Amino acid sequence: MAFTGLVILTGCGPSVSHLVHDAFIRKELGDYDGAIETLNRAIEADPDNEDAWFFRGDARVSKGDYTNALDDLDRAIELNPSFHAAYNMRGNAKFRMGKPLAAIEDYSRAIELYPEYARALNNRGYARMVIDRREEALSDFENALRYNPQYVIAMNNRGLAKYRLGMPEEAIKDFENTIELDPDYVMAWFNMALAEFDLGNYNRSALLLGKTVELDDKLTDAWLKLGYVRATMGNMTGACESWYRAMELGDLEAYYLIGELCL
Repeated sequence: MAFTGLVILTGCGPSVSHLVHDAFIRKELGDYDGAIETLNRAIEADPDNEDAWFFRGDARVSKGDYTNALDDLDRAIELNPSFHAAYNMRGNAKFRMGKPLAAIEDYSRAIELYPEYARALNNRGYARMVIDRREEALSDFENALRYNPQYVIAMNNRGLAKYRLGMPEEAIKDFENTIELDPDYVMAWFNMALAEFDLGNYNRSALLLGKTVELDDKLTDAWLKLGYVRATMGNMTGACESWYRAMELGDLEAYYLIGELCL
């Protein structure tokens, strides 16, 4: 993302642009506190620097400090009402606060300002899917992929939307394409397993779930579902092994299944 409105300071200290750039690198490396501290200095030096406010809001969203993030992103938008990335990030904060409708409004504003904004289209699609507006969600994912055909998250999400719309065969194609783009994308393996199960392809579903837990041994839902698939196939020993692993990870449903079927 190109920085806008950066001010160079006089004297021997770092410029605001350098502070913002340093904070961006820190945030990308996961040092959110370091990024915020650096951006505090940038904002103190130049209170009208929209990028500093934006990136501090971004870091705070990543840290889970959504209330303060909203304040920062509000300020960035106040300074630049056409700041499409700030609307998208503010939508992310609102979505994570459990406010999908408010998030959709911000994503929509970001898209109005930048119609080819694939990230905002994907984010709006996911928020719409959460509130069960599946066809609108599918349209958003289609558009996100039209502008960025290699967008792995949108490809998986389009498959998920198709699956929830009762189109498992079409969904599987998207999950396969997701895995072609990123073989380690865990949720694509998991989602494809669910679609194959619904089609009655239990062996295939079990194999895909096996790959899922190979990639992420702590994905509780995958162990739970693998137990159901194995039980459906008549393999109760394997089913109980899967449920025991889910129970170890804290899943209550697995605990009750073991009590009813495995003891």
